[in-house]
Amino acid sequence: MKRLAIAISVIGLVLGLCDTGKAMSKTDFLMQVESGAQQNWDHYGILPSVTGAQAILESGWGTSQLATNAHNLFGIKGTNADGATVRMPTREVVNGYSLSVWADFRAYPSFVESIADHGQFLSVNSRYHNVLGERDAWQAAQKLQSDGYATDPAYADELMQIIRANNLTRWDQGKSGIDQHPTVADPNSNETANSISQPCQQNALRRYVIQPGDSWWRISMASGISMGQISQASQTPIRWWIYPGQWLWLPQMAHYTVQPGDTLHRIEKALKLPIDSLAKVNHHVPQSHLTVGTKLELPATV
Repeated sequence: MKRLAIAISVIGLVLGLCDTGKAMSKTDFLMQVESGAQQNWDHYGILPSVTGAQAILESGWGTSQLATNAHNLFGIKGTNADGATVRMPTREVVNGYSLSVWADFRAYPSFVESIADHGQFLSVNSRYHNVLGERDAWQAAQKLQSDGYATDPAYADELMQIIRANNLTRWDQGKSGIDQHPTVADPNSNETANSISQPCQQNALRRYVIQPGDSWWRISMASGISMGQISQASQTPIRWWIYPGQWLWLPQMAHYTVQPGDTLHRIEKALKLPIDSLAKVNHHVPQSHLTVGTKLELPATV
């Protein structure tokens, strides 16, 4: 994705795809990116300063044709969740030769959705999980480079130059201090809810990993905990989107109420429970007896 913005901008000018709208100032661009970048820390543990620097570097301050035509700041290819896509020219290395090819890129209604999708993109790709929860901008930038986000050996240095030049580390402090946010762990790790820093210390919390098809309402019904309580425990406003692979903090609960589409494996995966633990705790309940509304006992600790 590195240099994709520049390549698209140049080719777009040749093809007569120039944006006729007024170019936004750098200040305006930063204002549009900051909120989404901070939300990505709350959702995924990706430093806002690093998200901002990537948006600037990959999109050329939002001036690339991909950014102006499709609000795609990070050059993510494919089709968006709602099917939105845009076909654009780009440079690809094929059999050692640099060629101009046409490719499909995700299209978004605004920069906000592009930033949110970028956060999800990093969170669901296991090779980037070492970036999640990293609180040092330089370390996060180096990890992105070593994980293969870009082939440019100077990628991390370029991100840090942008961060320093624009004082983006101020975003990492947020309004209440970054240290008040939870440290995000690898969703596939064996860490327990009590082994990492938690947003609320007064009550025991259980980590819930968002599964496909989940919603605030579904999680509330399954846990027996109000959406407001989940929002408060997770320090995540209900109005924010939740994505598979992301997690929320639930006040400790003793039971789980089966919802449509649930399986024992799905529930164990969502609650980070050991395999077959639900069957054992519930007197070896068979999958065939798992009906909607059934209350399953949960292990006391995870």
